Amino acid sequence: MPRHNSIERIGVSKTSLVIEEDLNWIFREQPIADVGIDAIIEKSENGEPAGKFIAAQIKSGDSHFYNKNKYLSYYGITNIHYNYWLNLNLPVILIAYLPSTKTCYWQIINKKTLRKTKNKWKIDIPKTNILDSKSITKLDELVKEIKTQNVFSDFFKYDYDSEFSAELNILHDSIESININKIWIRKFSKSLSKFRNKHNDFQERGYTDKSAEIKGNIKQLSRFCLTVSQRMYNETMLFSNIFPDEFHLAEKLTYSLIKNNINTTPIEERLSSLINNWKSALTRINSLKKVIENPEIKYPTLKKSLKKLADSLDTLHTEFNEAYAIIKKLHYYICNSNPYVNKRSYK
Repeated sequence: MPRHNSIERIGVSKTSLVIEEDLNWIFREQPIADVGIDAIIEKSENGEPAGKFIAAQIKSGDSHFYNKNKYLSYYGITNIHYNYWLNLNLPVILIAYLPSTKTCYWQIINKKTLRKTKNKWKIDIPKTNILDSKSITKLDELVKEIKTQNVFSDFFKYDYDSEFSAELNILHDSIESININKIWIRKFSKSLSKFRNKHNDFQERGYTDKSAEIKGNIKQLSRFCLTVSQRMYNETMLFSNIFPDEFHLAEKLTYSLIKNNINTTPIEERLSSLINNWKSALTRINSLKKVIENPEIKYPTLKKSLKKLADSLDTLHTEFNEAYAIIKKLHYYICNSNPYVNKRSYK
């Protein structure tokens, strides 16, 4: 997987320059790829750190945004990011860097600015919100209500036992959620195969589409399709809630181990296994989508049910794919930050 994106790096550098030069605040880029947090910005008073922080997600590139007259609209917010940002004990802002204008824009992330789309969330960034020295008043308002003075130190603090176990079961509930969805995919695949065998048998015996046997077969699969669709959707929403917290715990543990020069091989091996599990789940989702999106299906009731299942699979794929990318970034960080770990790569 490519590790360098020049546009992204320029966006981070430009943001850092504005924060430190125009605002005279402190910019700390994240040491590990977080769940949608690229940097921590700290307020500075008279050249001294004030202990007031803002978390920032930085998106670079004109192609990320739908450019309207008064707004830049960003549509790529997954449920994972939504849940993580809104539960963070810091104010969070989205920073948009447009190479075409060499300008940074920003918007606060909260329930008022986030709007639901079909499978994701969107946010509008007013073009009047240019990140420059004039932003300091609004940004200062964001940090005024923060009461926790040790937010940044707590962000990566992890109290690990000195007897670090190779049996550490990080991301347990997230993996359980993945496996449950894989089970539902297998169940539906078996039901679909059973439906086809029955349908072919009925047709060979001369039954028409109006016969009770064929209608009943279609009705049975349609009902099960709706059941699977709802179960998978519910499990996906649960996954998008639990993954950010579980990942952040794994991230804090990783940072602490590397900082203290402790062997991270057990956590690297665990992540390697998880990456393969995630990859398998994504493959199964894509395979099932191809099957149920067959344009030759002519039964309206069944088509409607399959469409609902396809929508659930789209949502599932979006969230799993986001988590998969995040886990790979953490794995890459471990492999390139600790001498105990063998270098591996995943495509």
